[in-house]
Amino acid sequence: MDLSIISWNIRGIRRLEKKKAIRDLCRRSKILMAFLQETKVECFERSDLRKIWANENAEMVLSSASGSAGGLLTFWGQKLL
Repeated sequence: MDLSIISWNIRGIRRLEKKKAIRDLCRRSKILMAFLQETKVECFERSDLRKIWANENAEMVLSSASGSAGGLLTFWGQKLL
């Protein structure tokens, strides 16, 4: 089983350039699971996830930022056991 996982201190996920960089990396590397630190967002919807990752079976968990610091986003492409 191939398993591609990334962990990235993204230092903010609001900018379009960051979203595009994540999307491009996920496509090139066939990522199954991603851990993004320092997202600096308090809210991230499924519609936001679809913009960076075109996996219809995606699941995600967000730990919101506190003000302009912190924030963790984890997403994966299939249900994990």
